[in-house]
Amino acid sequence: MQPGGGHGPLVVEGDSTEHDGLQAADVAAGWAKQQLEFAGVSPVVATFGAVYWNGIRQVQ
Repeated sequence: MQPGGGHGPLVVEGDSTEHDGLQAADVAAGWAKQQLEFAGVSPVVATFGAVYWNGIRQVQ
């Protein structure tokens, strides 16, 4: 039995080329990583609805 009472795996590896939502998430994550490295958390928080840094929600 898995955490939360489920029976299957919590994460399954798959081919993201057939899933536009996963492709968009990959692009957004790459952009956010670059912004965090070069400009800090502020532009990321200004762009996305919710940003968590080490489990703590960031707000402007």
